[in-house]
Amino acid sequence: MDEVVKPDRSVSEGELMKMSRHQKGASLYNILIYVVIIGLSAAMILQVVPAYIDNASVKSALESLDNHVGITGKSKKKIKSIIRKQLTVNNVRDIPLEHLKVQKKKGKLIVTFDYDKKIPIAQNMFLLIEFKNKYEAVSH
Repeated sequence: MDEVVKPDRSVSEGELMKMSRHQKGASLYNILIYVVIIGLSAAMILQVVPAYIDNASVKSALESLDNHVGITGKSKKKIKSIIRKQLTVNNVRDIPLEHLKVQKKKGKLIVTFDYDKKIPIAQNMFLLIEFKNKYEAVSH
């Protein structure tokens, strides 16, 4: 009743050695490399994400100009002031406002806010992210 099932062929000792070599798990060296790669990726993400959050606030500030009645009739100085206040409310402090350009052409308001964000990685290595934001409004 208790029959032992035998394989169709016997496995030699050499084949067992080959199979055991191919069935190894990750070595300590491989695990260390994976941990370093994951750690560096996480550190990079933690430094890059705030730049994109700040840029989302810049976009929001430009889009908020739609909420102002007669925005195309306001002075360039007033428009810059509105955007500056919006950025202050959103706690955006490290984007230089000299990159904020306000132009009025033929009844059209064009606001551009193009800037670069330089993120230090190591000593003399930096990650450079370029942001381009534009808002347009036409007077009626």
